[in-house]
Amino acid sequence: RWQTAIVDEYTMHSGLANIFAGGDFQRGAATAIEAIADGRKAAEAITEYLLKGILPQPRFLFNSKKANKVADVSPAEYEIYSKSPRIRMPEIDLATARSTFTEVEKGYSELQARAEASRCIECGCQVNTNCALRNYCTDYHVDRERFIGGISRHPIDYSHPYILRDANKCINCARCIRTCAEIQGANVLGFIYRGFATVMAPEFGESLTQTSCLSCGKCIDVCPVGALVERNLHYKLNPAEKDKVLQDCGLCGMGCKIEAELQGGELVRITTPEDAPGFNGKNLCFKGRFGWQGYKDNLQTPLLLKDGAYREISFAEALGVLQSKIHADNSYSVEISPHITLEEMLVADRISRTLNCPLSAPGHYITFSDAYLDIKPKEDATAKLQNYQEFVILGPLNRSLYSLIRLQQRQGKKLITIGLPEDEAFARFADLNYPDLYSVEATAGRLFIYNQNRIPASLACKLWQHVPAQNIMHSSDYMNHSGFLAMRPHVAKQDEVTIALGFGTIPTAVSGFKVMLSPYQPQTTDCQLVLPGPNYLQIEGHALGDGGKISHFMNPLKSTIFGELSRIFYKLGWISAATADIPFWNNYATDIIASLSQHKVPDLQELSIDTHSDEIVASDCPMEAELQRLYALRKTPVKTVEQYT
Repeated sequence: RWQTAIVDEYTMHSGLANIFAGGDFQRGAATAIEAIADGRKAAEAITEYLLKGILPQPRFLFNSKKANKVADVSPAEYEIYSKSPRIRMPEIDLATARSTFTEVEKGYSELQARAEASRCIECGCQVNTNCALRNYCTDYHVDRERFIGGISRHPIDYSHPYILRDANKCINCARCIRTCAEIQGANVLGFIYRGFATVMAPEFGESLTQTSCLSCGKCIDVCPVGALVERNLHYKLNPAEKDKVLQDCGLCGMGCKIEAELQGGELVRITTPEDAPGFNGKNLCFKGRFGWQGYKDNLQTPLLLKDGAYREISFAEALGVLQSKIHADNSYSVEISPHITLEEMLVADRISRTLNCPLSAPGHYITFSDAYLDIKPKEDATAKLQNYQEFVILGPLNRSLYSLIRLQQRQGKKLITIGLPEDEAFARFADLNYPDLYSVEATAGRLFIYNQNRIPASLACKLWQHVPAQNIMHSSDYMNHSGFLAMRPHVAKQDEVTIALGFGTIPTAVSGFKVMLSPYQPQTTDCQLVLPGPNYLQIEGHALGDGGKISHFMNPLKSTIFGELSRIFYKLGWISAATADIPFWNNYATDIIASLSQHKVPDLQELSIDTHSDEIVASDCPMEAELQRLYALRKTPVKTVEQYT
């Protein structure tokens, strides 16, 4: 490094006036990466110097390491990884290299590049930028050398597909234990051993997959360090900077506030926002926190039924198929479901008007209570919980709603359950448990809560007969139930039509040519054509969930599926050029939401129980099968660490 510039390596300032230096001029012969790093340091220092007139001062930052040097790290730390040799970089022959300026290294093939990248075994702690322990150590200038002593070594638990447990980072604060036991109810974590050997783990040190863990992820959210972190089935998580998009969840009617984190356009994590929490706080259920990982299996191209099986076709081919089916004397049916956004419903309504047929819906989406539900738009439909002193739960509910009720109970309110299964974790919190509805008196201070997709319509009817409407809190597994009711679809008739079109549902009308818009391939072959539909992460849109909860979707995946569908509908003549873009429908949806602010609930009429089914109408969301598959994985141990890395 003779005859190179001497600089402050924190700011790259030379100490002479406004001269900064880096790269080879300061380092001598070095790599391009080091020169680029110097340039970044200098750029940040110059920016602060120009804005504030002073150079940034070095800031102490505490870092925890396995050893001061890589050579000092014990080989035992890597025993869980299988060894694989480095792939030699292909090069041009020596004669060509000597006689031409051709680049010597040819580069890896895609297969080789993936194999080489998979050899990486360290990407840093996922919480290194928001670790509470690291922040405290930084603030108080902790010196590790002053705290030399015994160190407990624990194997990292990679066995759970969604939760990584590293007891080496645990500070035994018991937040996860208390949250799991006192809020969620699963109670699967506890302390094992005593004194210095104490460790947080499931009973007998088993894997979380062998417990009744609900995989809600609350333990991750409350962990102040990196002892509990998320895992991604498709992506190795790392602490590098992420783009963050705030929106609402669209997997049930709750509409919880979520924060989608992306790296390079890839969705890598969903959590709750720290700076702008929603009504749900840190509470998310399995669907909200991990269920999104099924988006990798979303339809990207249309499917055409041929010889009893679906095959992929292009959007242009799908347009051609539809054009070949359209004739002047056709009859049509257009059906919607509460699983799609308000924008998609409005598109369906416009198409139905163009085709001169009523906007309809399968009959199982429509029930007796629809006319008596409060669908007035609001940002927090759960605020109603604060107005009552006792909660009566009739049947199973969404996990996030359970948690909000539990938080109210911890403030001194009373919890009563009716008919909850004994193996339901939440049942342990009940102050009283009754076998049937009529054992509970309907007093003014009691709020009765149920989910229409988890109890029979006949039981729901009994509830509405037994309890005043203002003392009932309705919930569902439908993302856009209130929006669906606002559209007032007719019950789909079983008349035969030429073409039946279903948005988010398989059309129930009798037809020789059924078309379905769905994010996933349907489980049956009832439809002759399936067009990809956007899910809640692939569209800029709105939904009105339970109680009129307004949900906002921001298309974090930057999907163009809605645009492709609009192009098809325009070329078919079903919508105009002015409406073939999402902003038009966004504005239309906003107007619809605003118009519902004057919605009034009519007085309850006499109800007849005899006309209602004793069967439960469960959610038939196109994503439901995928969500159930992902949820079942929580019981399947990951066999090797390579499945994680």
